[in-house]
Amino acid sequence: MTNHPISSRLPAPVARRARPALAGLSVALALGAAAPAQAEDWSQFQFNPGRIGLNADERAFTPDNVAMLRTAFKDHFGTNLTAGGTATADGRLFIGAFSHLAAFAFGGCLADSCEPLWLGDGDGAFTGTPGVSNDIAAIANTDGFLYAFSARGCGKAHCQPLWRGRLNGPSLDSSVLMVGGEIVVGDGAGQLSVFSLGGCGDEVCDPLWVGRTSLPNEHVFGIPVIGDGFFFVQTTIDKPIKDSGRLLAFPLSGCGEATCKPAWVADLGGPVGSVSSPLVVAGDKVIVGTILHPRRGASPAKDETSLLAFKATGCGTFRCQPVQTFEGRPDGFQVAWATNADSSTLFVSASPHFGEGTASVLAYDLAHCGPHCQPTWRSDFQGDITFSPPALAGGVVLVGKGNASPVDGKAGVLAFDAHGCGKAHCEPLAFIRSSPRASYFGQPLAIANGRIAFVETDDSDSSSNVAIMTLP
Repeated sequence: MTNHPISSRLPAPVARRARPALAGLSVALALGAAAPAQAEDWSQFQFNPGRIGLNADERAFTPDNVAMLRTAFKDHFGTNLTAGGTATADGRLFIGAFSHLAAFAFGGCLADSCEPLWLGDGDGAFTGTPGVSNDIAAIANTDGFLYAFSARGCGKAHCQPLWRGRLNGPSLDSSVLMVGGEIVVGDGAGQLSVFSLGGCGDEVCDPLWVGRTSLPNEHVFGIPVIGDGFFFVQTTIDKPIKDSGRLLAFPLSGCGEATCKPAWVADLGGPVGSVSSPLVVAGDKVIVGTILHPRRGASPAKDETSLLAFKATGCGTFRCQPVQTFEGRPDGFQVAWATNADSSTLFVSASPHFGEGTASVLAYDLAHCGPHCQPTWRSDFQGDITFSPPALAGGVVLVGKGNASPVDGKAGVLAFDAHGCGKAHCEPLAFIRSSPRASYFGQPLAIANGRIAFVETDDSDSSSNVAIMTLP
């Protein structure tokens, strides 16, 4: 399969880690921050500004009926295109389709394959997940701008942005955060930018304020998240021998100046994962995954992922240490995706980095595990497998599964009982297959209005689609 190249304007350190990206806040705050979107809308990456990955109002799916899921129709957005995840709002579905933002009717078009209602035009590549709030659909671009479109379209097949926001560099896979009348996004040149949702009255707007790192060669291109009064973002620090990275915490209200420094930081020992491993805030902790690359030239070239928890309010000093680690995988793995249900259970999906390996879905009881947290249950899979972040609805954990080639034709959605199976190792309730020959890069799912959106490329005809899965 041939994918379109990412913009040549990307810095080399950012470009070499290109590929799709977890995060969160307490459930109560995150759900409140999602207004004014409809209760069942999945309006941005991992549902809302808290990135909890839980649509609590979606009750169509249960452990008893999830095996009956099927692909009802597909939204066609291109040919051999890579993309981020989808967002839904007010009956529309949005996806970054390389150089366009594509908008579809979420309920379908009375056909097996639907074409976009309209396309929002961009110059570079839209690689992250869009966000929708107050009739504004926003998405960042590798051309160094944030694009804000009218979510209702413009009455034409192609729409121009209402306004663009100037970033400090290209934004790669840093899905926007929409909260409280603001749009927040990171870029690959070491900046977190905060814009007003309504723009500035001009075609190009500067941020209300920015957060910047203080270290050379530190790039901010993780996905921002809010929790306990902070914006959190994960970074990569490029070094000659072995890359590193940090967790940065910026106050939600800024610092009263145009440029703000982080309120506190944590050294992670490794950079943002190659698929932009995100964060999750569960209870009073912020949990972050980082990929620990071996020294350059080391053999074997196996990566290991570390999953660490820090106090979300900080530690009283500028540099904080982890208060909890998560165990459960003896071998290295590419990235840890995590989400939480009512701040008590952490679900993680992990994929191997090179070739054959073990991919896993793990669950941790945050309410009862200690400083070294062991999984309460897990499910393991052999092979070159790519997973999505877990997504929850109706007591079911849903994880997109596949790989970057259609060799086995087994791309689709795995379903698990969120309460486990009473054993240490659990089998999935069901695997809902997508196309017979589909490529899948781990894009996040969206669950709303009795539908599950799954991004794939059908290699039987090279069409890139959003498969919409529903119950009969």
